[in-house]
Amino acid sequence: MEIKTLLANSLYQLLRPVARIAMRHGLTTRDFHDIAKKAFVDVAREAYGIGGRPTNKSRVATLTGLTRAEVARLVDLDGEGSDERLGGRHPLNRVVTYWLRGADWTDADGQPRELLVEGESGSFRALVRAVGCDLPWQTLLRELQRMEIVERRQESVRLCKRGFIPGGGDEADRIPFLGENAAALVDTIDHNLRGDEPRIERKLVFRGLDEAGCQRLEALVREQGQQWLESLNNDIGATSAEDPGQDRFTGVGLYYFDMTPPEGGPYA
Repeated sequence: MEIKTLLANSLYQLLRPVARIAMRHGLTTRDFHDIAKKAFVDVAREAYGIGGRPTNKSRVATLTGLTRAEVARLVDLDGEGSDERLGGRHPLNRVVTYWLRGADWTDADGQPRELLVEGESGSFRALVRAVGCDLPWQTLLRELQRMEIVERRQESVRLCKRGFIPGGGDEADRIPFLGENAAALVDTIDHNLRGDEPRIERKLVFRGLDEAGCQRLEALVREQGQQWLESLNNDIGATSAEDPGQDRFTGVGLYYFDMTPPEGGPYA
């Protein structure tokens, strides 16, 4: 089978759950086409330039099959689909990450401290300032409360989750994870397809597992997986420095799946 056919089949499998989410929120195929065109143009400009410069519009048109006028229109769009939209740069995510890792915000055991709401140091307000976020700290606190990530107790605030895990918000709070998490996995697959020194990429699959087995597997992954992620966070966070201004995200992902594969899919 030709590689283009293999790629087309794989993209179809990838896009089915994306299509479900898109249609649930009113995105049409025309909307999706515009997003896809923007992604193609951005990658062509960034990855196929010469001497570190963006690719010119004529070459982008040749690489993508778009007209030069369409390329010019897409280049001028205001950052739709750019890295700035990734959840890893979400200000609330950054606040929670700092709270979990920073020496000023954790106790002697490395656990996140309960913080005063206001104060020059060691407070939630000081935490937001340390993150370098220009949004009002009151707004961030209200959003974290709405998502059930923090609990406010009069003059103090307590972190309830071991990460940026929205609970009380609506689906809009979780949609950014689609771009962040799926993109991270596909980026690893792309890296391994190119034949570079492979990154670890593993999954465990059971076929026809009964309901009791599915529930046990999910419970084990939830409990042991969370412990594993917290262990990594404590280890790396305590021994390595982070530069929030650096344009690099490094990490690992963990997820549980329970799905009916479409006809012709890898597990059908």
